[in-house]
Amino acid sequence: MNFFKKYSKWISAFVFACAVIFVYKAFDNLTNILSVIGAILGALKPFLIGFIIAYILNMPATSINRLLKKSNKRFLVRRSYGISVAITYLLAVLILIVLFSAILPALYGNIIEIYENLPSYIRAVENYINNIEILKRLNIIGEDGVNIYSAIYGYLRTVDIMQFSRYAYGLLSVTTGVFDGVVALIASIYMLIDKERLIRLCSEILHFVFKLDTASSIVNHAVKINGIFVNYIYSRLICGIITGALCGIALAILKVKYALLLAILIALLDMIPYFGSIISCIISVLVALITGGVWKAVWSAVILIVLQQIDGNVLGPKIMGDSLEIRPFWIVFAVSFGGGLFGFWGMLISVPVVAAIKVTVMEYMAVRDARRSDKETAVPADGSGDFE
Repeated sequence: MNFFKKYSKWISAFVFACAVIFVYKAFDNLTNILSVIGAILGALKPFLIGFIIAYILNMPATSINRLLKKSNKRFLVRRSYGISVAITYLLAVLILIVLFSAILPALYGNIIEIYENLPSYIRAVENYINNIEILKRLNIIGEDGVNIYSAIYGYLRTVDIMQFSRYAYGLLSVTTGVFDGVVALIASIYMLIDKERLIRLCSEILHFVFKLDTASSIVNHAVKINGIFVNYIYSRLICGIITGALCGIALAILKVKYALLLAILIALLDMIPYFGSIISCIISVLVALITGGVWKAVWSAVILIVLQQIDGNVLGPKIMGDSLEIRPFWIVFAVSFGGGLFGFWGMLISVPVVAAIKVTVMEYMAVRDARRSDKETAVPADGSGDFE
């Protein structure tokens, strides 16, 4: 002990120098480090996918487990969690089967029809653009007008044909993808079954590594962050399904072509706050314009805007409540920043991440202010240091 006290400065300097060398070498070999990390993540991909599946299905499994716990039958109560997991996966499979059997044929028909009618749609867009006089006066388009076919052909000529070998390699790796999917499904089942044990293991590791107060604080914050993510994901999913169904019905009533395909697109993009509804509305209106004319596009725009306003101002707050409590500026910033870094998935999870950061920072500031106020009340007003 005396040795460490005597040479503590030298030991600290040595540790600091090793840290500097480590950071320098890490940046110097960043490509190799990233390749190793990528290989590790690739090996763990089935388990990461399994964790996502288990995380999504955890809420319905927990709800079913609560219902089974209230049963009068002892068998159901004793084996409630295993039965709830089995029921959850069975319901998930049945829902997927129903959705695919009901939606997939119609969706396939829409895609085939788009493919067959694509040349006529392109010509309609060309004629519409070429008839806009202001574009000709501003010399944006030439006297011959625009030729979208030529533009597409010119772009295809710049594509390296050898790149298509990557797609062939991707087709050859389908077996690996199926294997990863099976492993992910099995891993998700065991993760849900052993959820309590895994949580206890993580808690024991935290209490072993950190002090009691620090470990308890980490666990409490993890519980709150988990609540934020679960509430956000399921709330946005419910809102997206309702909004997509209503918009699809409205577009079908207006006899807009590909209403089912547009409804699915609206439901998916509704998961992204602000930007998703704008993008889906623009795409839907353009499809209505190309396939049905100006007035159908106008009516589609009016109805979609009204329905999406109801979703944003009535349905969303009613389902989500005030759990996030984030100002619109920070939501737009989070979606833009997350999308710029990680694409669609960054847009999807950026809002709950910002909400979790906000909760953590606010609680830290509250604890700090409480400690400051305790210190101020502990010191007498006259500064004498004596308490009455």
